[in-house]
Amino acid sequence: MVDKKRMVEASSILLLCFTRAAVREIRERFLARVQSGEYSDDLSRLDIRTFDSFATLVLMDRQIDCAGWDYDTRIERVINEIKSDPDILQEMKHFMVDEIQDLVGVRARLVQTILKNRPSGCGFTLLGDPQQAIYDYSVKDMPGEINSRGFQQWLRDEYRDGLKEVNLTANRRQTSRLEIFSARARSLLETEEPLKVREFVESINVFPVERDYNKILPHGSTSEKVAILCRNNGEVLKISGDLRKRRIIHNVRRQHSRWLLPIWVADLLNGQRRILTRDELAGLNLSGQGETGAPDRLFGLLQTLAGTDGPIVDMEKVRRILTTEARLPDELYERPLSSLTVSTIHQAKGREFDRVYLLEPLDPDRNEDLMEEARVYYVAVTRARSDFRRLERPKTYTWLTKCESNRWREEGKYVNGKTRLVSMEIGLEMDIDEESFVDCCLPGFKPHERQRYIREEVKEGDFLVIALVEDETEYYGIYHGDRLIGRMSDRFTSGVREVMKSTYERIRYLQSDFKIYLPRCFSEVYVEQIYSVVRKPETVSPSVAEPYMSKGVWYAVSVAGMGKVHFD
Repeated sequence: MVDKKRMVEASSILLLCFTRAAVREIRERFLARVQSGEYSDDLSRLDIRTFDSFATLVLMDRQIDCAGWDYDTRIERVINEIKSDPDILQEMKHFMVDEIQDLVGVRARLVQTILKNRPSGCGFTLLGDPQQAIYDYSVKDMPGEINSRGFQQWLRDEYRDGLKEVNLTANRRQTSRLEIFSARARSLLETEEPLKVREFVESINVFPVERDYNKILPHGSTSEKVAILCRNNGEVLKISGDLRKRRIIHNVRRQHSRWLLPIWVADLLNGQRRILTRDELAGLNLSGQGETGAPDRLFGLLQTLAGTDGPIVDMEKVRRILTTEARLPDELYERPLSSLTVSTIHQAKGREFDRVYLLEPLDPDRNEDLMEEARVYYVAVTRARSDFRRLERPKTYTWLTKCESNRWREEGKYVNGKTRLVSMEIGLEMDIDEESFVDCCLPGFKPHERQRYIREEVKEGDFLVIALVEDETEYYGIYHGDRLIGRMSDRFTSGVREVMKSTYERIRYLQSDFKIYLPRCFSEVYVEQIYSVVRKPETVSPSVAEPYMSKGVWYAVSVAGMGKVHFD
């Protein structure tokens, strides 16, 4: 279409993907073939974006302030903008979407809107695998919202005369043994017959079981990528906690986790320079850039944010742009610490690993939707290039359940048979009070001392204690050793109360005088990331110290873990 038939220029093709990982993977594949001479340089100019990035770009181009909006809200607004002004798409000559089986809800409606309003002569190519459709659960309780099957049926009905469907059968990812298993699994799933679907789920038991974490580690200094895949956030955090106790470095990927600005952003914006040159940037000791953070690349990024190609960058303009939640290139958010990753299966979509270890599935009879569960495990199997194994599920007398607020909790039994709370998920979005890291009212450090301590002494992976502070109001403080460095949000405290209430509600019903207390503290919580906060100064609370209030820039700490509950 671009190189051979010269039908369109690469820059006029819009390709939308679901994940940053998929965007990066596609870019790297095209770039490798451009560099080898197989493809022309024109293909390096393909416009490849996530749905969320595309929506943010459209709103920024139309000068719509979307700061503080979640991605679904942004996409909903873009749907309305395209409907009212289809010329937004006038430069598009071909439209592509990867992984269309994951199109549900507002993203499915965005694709419908783009297809209906695309310019005359603009074609489209949609790629997907129906057997990897694992996001229908997200619209199950939303009457009238479109799911994966509904979108694909709409596509066939809307374009029945001109739509051409092609089945791609070659498996170029996996070794022969895994390729044969995946093909067999696919044939079983395509029948949608319960007995055959169950046959696939049970066939996962043919793979060997690994019990030793040390044998999972990437071999030597190779570039081998290894993943432990889990069904949910609770399992991810339990496995991650076990690895941290063994001092095994790894990456964690959870569902619904935020993308946070790298620490070097605040390093730059907290400086005294209003303008910055390439040479000055090269002379700065910035941490957290990663392998992709060479000075030339970072300076080019700052030029893009500031809208200039000149020799200097206006850092105040960069700050203003970042307050609109502008997205940095995907690889600058990744910060891989290790070749070992612990992830939910959903978060592993769009990624490939040399070896994959699947935490042993629970009894399939415990799942309400066997077909949905089978597709999730099919996704897990197809993430592996050369080796797939099961990871033995730890033998415990506890179990994981999910609260109405989507927070995972671990429960057990007292010797008298009554339910007890063992641990709960910590690190959901909005669990932390970001302003507390520079709040004048937080006891202990002065704000500038607290910031220096966070920047110089707090490290990713350090263990923390989340302890109840009974001041004028009850809140949970974040302790690094014996230092109070920040506080959890009021929303977190409410979340703790909700977990306690739902865990002990039956005991309270049976025992009218039973009183529910807040836990005194949570252990086995760790520093997930030191990151940069960049806000509009007018949105910052008066209790924030200067110069952080007027600049809107400071360091913050994200936390994660299945926090172990302590009542004394």
